[in-house]
Amino acid sequence: MRFLRDSAMLTLLSLILMAAHGMEIWGWAALFVHLQAFTSFEEALYFSSVTYSTLGFGDVLLPTEWRLLAGAIAADGLLLFGLSAAFLLETAARLRLGGERSN
Repeated sequence: MRFLRDSAMLTLLSLILMAAHGMEIWGWAALFVHLQAFTSFEEALYFSSVTYSTLGFGDVLLPTEWRLLAGAIAADGLLLFGLSAAFLLETAARLRLGGERSN
Protein backbone atom coordinates (compact mmCIF):
# COMPACT_ATOMS: atom_id res chain seq x y z
CA MET A 1 0.00 0.00 0.00
CA ARG A 2 2.90 2.32 0.77
CA PHE A 3 4.22 1.78 -2.76
CA LEU A 4 0.94 2.99 -4.28
CA ARG A 5 0.83 6.02 -1.98
CA ASP A 6 4.45 6.95 -2.77
CA SER A 7 3.89 6.41 -6.51
CA ALA A 8 0.82 8.63 -6.42
CA MET A 9 2.77 11.30 -4.51
CA LEU A 10 5.63 11.26 -7.03
CA THR A 11 3.21 11.30 -9.96
CA LEU A 12 1.37 14.28 -8.51
CA LEU A 13 4.65 16.07 -7.87
CA SER A 14 5.78 15.38 -11.45
CA LEU A 15 2.55 16.82 -12.82
CA ILE A 16 2.90 19.92 -10.63
CA LEU A 17 6.48 20.42 -11.81
CA MET A 18 5.42 19.98 -15.45
CA ALA A 19 2.68 22.56 -14.95
CA ALA A 20 5.21 24.95 -13.42
CA HIS A 21 7.51 24.54 -16.42
CA GLY A 22 4.54 25.07 -18.73
CA MET A 23 3.60 28.28 -16.93
CA GLU A 24 7.19 29.48 -17.24
CA ILE A 25 7.19 28.80 -21.00
CA TRP A 26 3.82 30.51 -21.45
CA GLY A 27 5.10 33.46 -19.42
CA TRP A 28 8.09 33.87 -21.73
CA ALA A 29 5.78 33.63 -24.76
CA ALA A 30 3.47 36.29 -23.32
CA LEU A 31 6.48 38.55 -22.73
CA PHE A 32 7.56 38.16 -26.35
CA VAL A 33 4.10 39.01 -27.63
CA HIS A 34 4.02 42.02 -25.30
CA LEU A 35 7.43 43.14 -26.61
CA GLN A 36 6.12 42.60 -30.16
CA ALA A 37 9.04 40.29 -30.90
CA PHE A 38 6.64 37.86 -32.60
CA THR A 39 3.45 38.52 -34.51
CA SER A 40 1.57 35.48 -33.19
CA PHE A 41 1.33 33.86 -29.80
CA GLU A 42 1.78 30.44 -31.41
CA GLU A 43 5.16 31.41 -32.81
CA ALA A 44 6.22 32.95 -29.49
CA LEU A 45 5.12 29.81 -27.62
CA TYR A 46 7.00 27.58 -30.05
CA PHE A 47 10.17 29.64 -29.73
CA SER A 48 9.86 29.76 -25.94
CA SER A 49 9.38 26.02 -25.57
CA VAL A 50 12.21 25.11 -27.95
CA THR A 51 14.58 27.56 -26.29
CA TYR A 52 13.51 26.78 -22.70
CA SER A 53 14.17 23.09 -23.29
CA THR A 54 17.59 24.06 -24.77
CA LEU A 55 16.65 22.17 -27.94
CA GLY A 56 17.15 25.30 -30.05
CA PHE A 57 16.18 24.29 -33.59
CA GLY A 58 17.04 27.75 -34.91
CA ASP A 59 14.15 27.83 -37.39
CA VAL A 60 12.51 30.73 -35.51
CA LEU A 61 14.71 33.55 -34.27
CA LEU A 62 14.17 36.62 -32.15
CA PRO A 63 14.65 40.05 -33.67
CA THR A 64 18.20 41.33 -33.26
CA GLU A 65 17.40 43.65 -30.36
CA TRP A 66 16.00 40.76 -28.25
CA ARG A 67 18.49 37.98 -29.07
CA LEU A 68 20.17 38.06 -25.65
CA LEU A 69 16.88 36.95 -24.11
CA ALA A 70 17.24 33.58 -25.86
CA GLY A 71 20.26 32.79 -23.71
CA ALA A 72 18.37 33.85 -20.60
CA ILE A 73 15.50 31.51 -21.48
CA ALA A 74 17.88 28.60 -22.10
CA ALA A 75 19.69 29.22 -18.80
CA ASP A 76 16.34 29.55 -17.02
CA GLY A 77 15.12 26.25 -18.45
CA LEU A 78 18.34 24.40 -17.72
CA LEU A 79 18.46 25.60 -14.12
CA LEU A 80 14.80 24.90 -13.45
CA PHE A 81 14.96 21.42 -15.02
CA GLY A 82 17.90 20.65 -12.76
CA LEU A 83 16.11 22.04 -9.74
CA SER A 84 13.00 20.01 -10.57
CA ALA A 85 15.01 16.81 -10.92
CA ALA A 86 16.79 17.43 -7.62
CA PHE A 87 13.49 18.16 -5.87
CA LEU A 88 11.87 15.04 -7.31
CA LEU A 89 14.81 12.83 -6.28
CA GLU A 90 14.95 14.34 -2.80
CA THR A 91 11.23 13.70 -2.36
CA ALA A 92 11.63 10.10 -3.54
CA ALA A 93 14.52 9.60 -1.11
CA ARG A 94 12.53 11.02 1.79
CA LEU A 95 9.54 8.84 0.95
CA ARG A 96 11.80 5.80 0.85
CA LEU A 97 13.52 6.66 4.13
CA GLY A 98 10.18 7.35 5.77
CA GLY A 99 8.96 3.90 4.79
CA GLU A 100 12.10 2.19 6.06
CA ARG A 101 11.73 3.85 9.46
CA SER A 102 8.18 2.60 9.89
CA ASN A 103 9.12 -1.05 9.15
